[in-house]
Amino acid sequence: MAMAQSRRSFVKTAGTTLLVAGLTGMGLAGCSSKGGASESAPAADGDFAWDEETDVLVVGAGLAGVAAAVTVGKEIGQGHTPQRVYDVSWTLLLVSMFVGAFVMVLLLVLLPTFFRPVLFPLFKLTAGAAEVAGYLAVVYAVFMPMRAFDVTNITGVLRAGGDVKVAAFIDNGPLWLASIPLMALAGLVLNAPTWLVCVSMQAENLCKCPLGLIRFRSGKWINDITRI
Repeated sequence: MAMAQSRRSFVKTAGTTLLVAGLTGMGLAGCSSKGGASESAPAADGDFAWDEETDVLVVGAGLAGVAAAVTVGKEIGQGHTPQRVYDVSWTLLLVSMFVGAFVMVLLLVLLPTFFRPVLFPLFKLTAGAAEVAGYLAVVYAVFMPMRAFDVTNITGVLRAGGDVKVAAFIDNGPLWLASIPLMALAGLVLNAPTWLVCVSMQAENLCKCPLGLIRFRSGKWINDITRI
């Protein structure tokens, strides 16, 4: 009986996680730098042979999420108290935000000193594409601490505690209800300036961060999913 319940719990948790991954992947495809370009600032098709935003996001988010999930899952599986699990998780979130802040400062420093004069010319960017790249770099840098918190909290901490349903809503709700509609409105309907389209692409983080923080502070996400 216990083994059957454990199998059902595993299938339920894994199935929800796979569904969330699919929805997130489709949302990220719509919010990619190529998919989000507005008519007011088109980029030439030959400017980039790969989508650097998605590559960096997928690799970085995957590593951060897995590291946090393994650490928090180990704490829960070893039977530590909820307060200890909470404290360890909060430490991971603080570290992720500090790392995000460091990357933000680094990007803002490198943009005028290295990216614009050295890196961008290597790709033979047009003037319009270079301008868009600059806007993207600034917007992503500013949102980096918040984004680092969201990745570690949602894909690492909350999922490690088996809180996949709430994590799924926090991860996909703002993406589909905020970022994608605002990006479509700004880029395709209003033909807004490029910087505004870039900001609309990051609107999900303005929703994810407070929602994730509220859920984290509640402590309801701490569940031992290793029980059999």
